[in-house]
Amino acid sequence: MRSAASLEILGLLVISWAGSGLAQSGCNGNYSQNYTASSHHRLVLSSPNYPRPYDDLTDCLWMIQTDFALGPDFIVKVTFDDFQLEDGSVFLACDFDSLTFYDGPPAESYSHLLGKYCGTIHPDVIYSTGRYLYVKFDSDGMTTRRGFRFYYQAVNIGVVISVLLCSY
Repeated sequence: MRSAASLEILGLLVISWAGSGLAQSGCNGNYSQNYTASSHHRLVLSSPNYPRPYDDLTDCLWMIQTDFALGPDFIVKVTFDDFQLEDGSVFLACDFDSLTFYDGPPAESYSHLLGKYCGTIHPDVIYSTGRYLYVKFDSDGMTTRRGFRFYYQAVNIGVVISVLLCSY
């Protein structure tokens, strides 16, 4: 039986953006960054200051999209390497610090929530259903933690569907 890990050979991401810096974010306050994913390199995105604690009152927005040249059959895959944010409220609503993933571009009418995560609980894998994955990181003015680091890459949706069907 094949596992989702075998998808890593399909394609890796390249990030390109205006400005300088690495995939590790240095956002503080309001911050927005766009990343274009190709099928050549796998890259990492992390919280500000990672692995040191992120700052209070941080608001980061990242748009990850597959390279248009790959065509419509490629989606974004995210896998976590490390995840430690402030715990959520009593009902795990992630009211304090959170990392939120939306499927689609960052327009309210086009994106839908894939998941909102806090504490140390996160999914093994996150897939977009199309070319765009919108990521939002928020921290409040209280407790901070180490933060997060995740890998992302472009994968062919047909292979993802085949692997998922074969795993059942």
